Amino acid sequence: MRTSITSGGPVVATLAAIIISGLSPLAAADAALASWRAGGVSVAGAVAHSGTSVASGQAVTSEDTKPARIELSAPASGVLSLAPGTSLSLSVEDHDGAHELVIVLDHGAVQIDLADKARYSDVEIRSGGMAVRIVGTLLVVEHVKGDESYAALVHGSIAVGARAAARSVRQWLALNSRQASSWIGAGFGPILSMSERPQIDLPVGSRQSLLTQLNHGTTAETREFTSGLRGASFAGKAGETADLGERSWHRDDISERLVVLAAAEDLGAGAALAADVARADPIAGGQAVAAVVLANPENAALFVGAVIGSSPEAASEIVGQAVFASPDHAVDIMSAAITAAPGRIGEMVASAVANQPDLATDLTVAALTVAPEHAADIVAAAISANPAAADAIIAIALVLSPDSAVAIKAAAKGALASSARQGAARSSGSAGNSTGRDAVSGPVLDELVRQIHEQQSLRDLAQDTNPNQAPVSPER
Repeated sequence: MRTSITSGGPVVATLAAIIISGLSPLAAADAALASWRAGGVSVAGAVAHSGTSVASGQAVTSEDTKPARIELSAPASGVLSLAPGTSLSLSVEDHDGAHELVIVLDHGAVQIDLADKARYSDVEIRSGGMAVRIVGTLLVVEHVKGDESYAALVHGSIAVGARAAARSVRQWLALNSRQASSWIGAGFGPILSMSERPQIDLPVGSRQSLLTQLNHGTTAETREFTSGLRGASFAGKAGETADLGERSWHRDDISERLVVLAAAEDLGAGAALAADVARADPIAGGQAVAAVVLANPENAALFVGAVIGSSPEAASEIVGQAVFASPDHAVDIMSAAITAAPGRIGEMVASAVANQPDLATDLTVAALTVAPEHAADIVAAAISANPAAADAIIAIALVLSPDSAVAIKAAAKGALASSARQGAARSSGSAGNSTGRDAVSGPVLDELVRQIHEQQSLRDLAQDTNPNQAPVSPER
């Protein structure tokens, strides 16, 4: 469950439908409710660092130019991502014998990703004149002035009401995914539809208001920090969904920026944070990795290997986004990724080739060099992603893994047959469309193999691309 709140003064957000049992008096006023994770933040006026805890009632304030991230302590499990210039505090309240975790947002913006509410009956965010009851939701709320506030629901279900009304008699207005509404004066404005997910990552003074984002969307000019990532963020063709419109709703700019900032200070810490993001949302995790690859290309392979090693379930997204962001380092990225998660080799090769079809042969060489025992899987994945390059892929595999010739040809035949059944396949603009063949082209293949054996160029390339560096080990 993820929730985002943007505000300039007190809105109530109640995360409902929480079943609790056996809550002990653990939630004492002086108990540590959270701890620092990343970014620039102060706790009770002191600069936070690794190990800094947040006790009940202590002010947590992020820098005006950098976001920050804190993690909730047991019994809850989740993270709070603070937009630049945000101030909040945490406490626990008792309501009719049930304990509620309360986040008071004094000003700024906070995104909440709550993995486990554990023994808390509710989690409530207070800021402004609006009250928002949430069930399994990602949303953004912004305080404009006085009691005027806006609520924008990315996905899930919420009900908005007047904070001033007593809890027992408060009336609620239901919002569905990608809808927004406002509290102006003493009532709600019209329900609006959203075309883009609101973002809260930019520094104070640079961030567009929620109303502006609702009316005009987030432009590259106002999102200067991540404007160069628009292509990398949305272009991945392998993963949860290939639809660019749907993928755009996974974009999480504040997490992306936090990962970049963390990696700039410590590559291992950045990799650990990226792995956290990837486990929660593989698409957002891939975007965060792509951001680091763009900012720090010389360490792209090390970083990708480290993140995949900690979150192999997101491997295809991470590899696809990373090679799209930095084609010059695609071969090294492929090698490091397979070294980190050899069990995901098929999906990673398919994702990499789908996102860089012009590099199908180079990526195949890299994969075969690291894992020649998986030659058949590599060939099948590469051809499935770019059938137009099938002859070259097969020839390369036969040269680099001659002992697997029978398996390679069988895998290639199966991949081409599958491609033919699916109709038009993905291919690069320069390579043209799939041939739609259901069998290996014998004469063409023989000629390619002969040329490769004569030149020996691919054997040399295989030696040059052999990875000798171990991935960075993420440190928590």
